[in-house]
Amino acid sequence: MKHKMVKDFKDTSYKNPTTVRKEKKKKKKFFLVSTITAFIVTIVLIFIFLISPYFKIKKIDIVGIQSIKEEHLQQIIDFEMNKGTIFRHNNIFLFNKANLERNIAENYLLESLEIKKQFYPAQIQIVLAEKVSALAFLTPDNCFNIDLLGFIIEKCNQLSHEFIQIRDEKSENKKIGDHVLTQDDVRYIIQLNESLESQGIGVRTFKVVSNNSSDIRVLTEKGYEIYFNQKMTIEEQLVRFNVLVREEIGPDNMDKVNYIDLRFGEKIFYR
Repeated sequence: MKHKMVKDFKDTSYKNPTTVRKEKKKKKKFFLVSTITAFIVTIVLIFIFLISPYFKIKKIDIVGIQSIKEEHLQQIIDFEMNKGTIFRHNNIFLFNKANLERNIAENYLLESLEIKKQFYPAQIQIVLAEKVSALAFLTPDNCFNIDLLGFIIEKCNQLSHEFIQIRDEKSENKKIGDHVLTQDDVRYIIQLNESLESQGIGVRTFKVVSNNSSDIRVLTEKGYEIYFNQKMTIEEQLVRFNVLVREEIGPDNMDKVNYIDLRFGEKIFYR
């Protein structure tokens, strides 16, 4: 039996080595040119976005301001927008909301703060809610506004006579956010101020001796001081004050008085 031999033929083609090298160089050159072109286009686009006047922040909208001076808040915003050596942060893409929020929080204690960015037209909106300031807290080197809970919420840009003024007898450094008075202290001082005004006694400042003391000292417009004890009611202390002034000192002699101490109940001291 005869077997046929079948040859396996493989179609093999051979390229010219010179042609192969040229194709590789061509592909490499195309890749290099494409990469450089893409890099240049990217840089150009970045420059367009960063220097184009279309993306420069043109409007700043501030919502919710009551007692805060807008010009002082604007200074904080301008400081953030003028950052940068080559590219200013007044570009909407470079503007950093987190930095501005932190800078505002360092200067004001707020109920809430939200900063919104709009890319076109380029603008930012600052929506805030202030804590209510009831008192001015004076230290040897500073003036602060504090809220009804006794927290420092901002520095006094200008001392307002509409606020009750409290002078700190200590020399400790104070800053935004510090808790300098208890809520009971604040409530007592407000009520005491109202009671004194209702009796025609003008008040310059209140003095807090220490955090652990129940003493509240009042410097009156006539120059004498009255020492109160928070552990006793305002009414009973003022009753003793009025009796003393009427029956012993005399209303016409109050300009000669240095202080009246009402802190010890029936025992009243004055000079």
